[in-house]
Amino acid sequence: MAVKLDQLQLWRAAPESGLVASIPCEDIGFVVVDNPGATYSHDALARLIHFGAVVVFCNEKHLPAGLLLPLSDHTEVVWRLHEQIALRKPARKQLWRQIVVAKIRSQAANLPEDSSARRRLSTAAVYVLA
Repeated sequence: MAVKLDQLQLWRAAPESGLVASIPCEDIGFVVVDNPGATYSHDALARLIHFGAVVVFCNEKHLPAGLLLPLSDHTEVVWRLHEQIALRKPARKQLWRQIVVAKIRSQAANLPEDSSARRRLSTAAVYVLA
């Protein structure tokens, strides 16, 4: 993760793979870092915070382990977090299921269209929804 002209740039691990996406920092509300091999620049984190984004770091079990919150808007972020915590268990489970399915579909989208791994991940996403 890096920033250029206030655009968050996402790169694949292999240098030859190149740039995956470039997203305006002002359009980002949350970033979830769920890969222990992820790298990011200080500037990327600072610009995300400047634009009010929250960065969530996950542990080895893929659960949130820490947050990086913008100080300027911390009351709004805390308010949102309190609302999320106050959700009843069925709603939390449904939202978590949606997050897992989105992550699986995103992983599948990064694979070649004709690969068996992509088909297996797509099937897994349907299974999680069931």
